[in-house]
Amino acid sequence: MNYYVYELIDPRAEEPFYIGKGSSKRADSHFFPSSKGENPYKDNKINKLLKLGFNRKDIIKYLFCSSDENKVLKIEEFLIDNSRESSNIYNRIM
Repeated sequence: MNYYVYELIDPRAEEPFYIGKGSSKRADSHFFPSSKGENPYKDNKINKLLKLGFNRKDIIKYLFCSSDENKVLKIEEFLIDNSRESSNIYNRIM
């Protein structure tokens, strides 16, 4: 199985607001009702961007892919830790 690290970005400034790790269609899951409510900031940001006419391909940016889940997790943690000080990253590592 392949795993990946991705960002949800605000395409207007290319600034990330969420960093995650996933496989299959995990990055797309942020756009479906079942994922709503976990992170209201992220959900509101996505809804605002969609209302402005952006789509999933504009918002999801894939950064790294590997079959090694532990490696992908470490990269996700590194990116989150190093992004919090300089940007508006609002997510938690599960």
